Amino acid sequence: MWKVFEGFVRNFYRKEQRTFSVHSRRFPWRNTEPFSAHAFSFLPQMETDVVLESADKHIIIETKFYREAFRKRFTHKKLISAHLYQLFAYLKNYPIQERSKLSGCLLYPTLGTSFSLDYHIHNVPVKVLGIRLDTRPEIIHKEMLKLIQEN
Repeated sequence: MWKVFEGFVRNFYRKEQRTFSVHSRRFPWRNTEPFSAHAFSFLPQMETDVVLESADKHIIIETKFYREAFRKRFTHKKLISAHLYQLFAYLKNYPIQERSKLSGCLLYPTLGTSFSLDYHIHNVPVKVLGIRLDTRPEIIHKEMLKLIQEN
């Protein structure tokens, strides 16, 4: 199902907007020099789920398909750290000169309730968004377009 959600998001933006080119993107780790080719082969691949690019803006959207978008820590809900670290790694290594043109989003499908959290992490805008899929299609459409207008 995670692949279906990722494909839905990518294809939605390809079809429903004309400002950005839409694709996934592979890129190398920046400022990383392994001591050997053998060591280099163990580095994980940097490959985004969805990137929207225009002359003025680059938005990395990392889609996540999980039953819960949060982990419970005692009585508090917390973001899933691995998801945030993954997006952060993409933002830090993304090949762009003007960091001010870059933003990121963790996007989760939800049922019954949505959420929207906004941060600046190392001066890069980051949104964590839960979009309800159990609502009317026109509401989903509006929320998906709102994401790229605000980011």
